[in-house]
Amino acid sequence: MTTPLPKLTLNNGVQFPNLGYGTGLLTDAEQLKKCLAVAIESGYRNIDTAQMYANEHIIGEFLDENIKSGKLKREDVFITTKLAFFYHQPEEAEKSIEESLRKLKTDYIDCFLIHWPSPLKPAPEPGTSFQDYFAKLAKGEVEFDLTPHIETWKVLEKFYKQGVFKAIGISNFNEKQIQDLYEKAEIKPQNLQRGIAVVPKSGNLERIRSNQQVFDFELTNEEMEKFKGIKGEKKIFDLEILKNHPYYPF
Repeated sequence: MTTPLPKLTLNNGVQFPNLGYGTGLLTDAEQLKKCLAVAIESGYRNIDTAQMYANEHIIGEFLDENIKSGKLKREDVFITTKLAFFYHQPEEAEKSIEESLRKLKTDYIDCFLIHWPSPLKPAPEPGTSFQDYFAKLAKGEVEFDLTPHIETWKVLEKFYKQGVFKAIGISNFNEKQIQDLYEKAEIKPQNLQRGIAVVPKSGNLERIRSNQQVFDFELTNEEMEKFKGIKGEKKIFDLEILKNHPYYPF
């Protein structure tokens, strides 16, 4: 088995693997399990998922099978998952977290994030696909939820204090939203200056392997300067369907 990849140290001392495997859009159980097997074999130890990805249960099955067989130890794998749009209300957030733990077949999650800052309501009925839910949003059948971010964050703080989450954070928040949360939070979200970890997603087994092979070379200063000069900073995934949400843009 390949030697595990380098790690970053978070502000609370938690070790965060420097390269993660992203699982967005991978919902076929057989394909995803093959991809996870290749990722682990290649040295990945950071598995990135989300409630929205609808694959936590597949990842949970894979890890449970490999832990029981002795191929992996739970502490060797760093699991990140994220809170979906429609679970920002504290009671819904707590229920969804318990469901993520059940699906992932674990009693703790290494890193839990608020996925997007623009909550929606009501939560989808069991069995509703996210595609169907967003179709309802497009028809105006879903409401914008104005739960303050700090109320949702307090739920994450609660699970962090209980040891269920080893680290907590936010995703896709804009500068004002980050500052507002930072001023109100007890456990304040922080970032490491230029300590950037990447999470490439792929369903191609060879690409999963090649994405890992980035630690045996360095770019020159001249090459780095060329990258800095590239213009056109733009979000690729800006969820324009939410453009009328009071918490947009993010």
